[in-house]
Amino acid sequence: MATAHIVSHPARLTHAFGHGLAQVFKGVADFFALMNRATVAAAEYDRLSHLSDQKLAKLGLKRSDIGRVVVGRL
Repeated sequence: MATAHIVSHPARLTHAFGHGLAQVFKGVADFFALMNRATVAAAEYDRLSHLSDQKLAKLGLKRSDIGRVVVGRL
């Protein structure tokens, strides 16, 4: 019994380490995905904020709607 416990301990550590490493990589990937979405949102905010009130109205927007609309698209 003691031998089985000793053998399984490194296997559990390896599994836990692999899982932890996978979580780190997922976190990094999620961070870059979020940064990409934020960059797209900033560009969309900039584009909409430079439109005239008349062009915004044609899109069904008021200037005060821009922030809410952009955040809603995230």
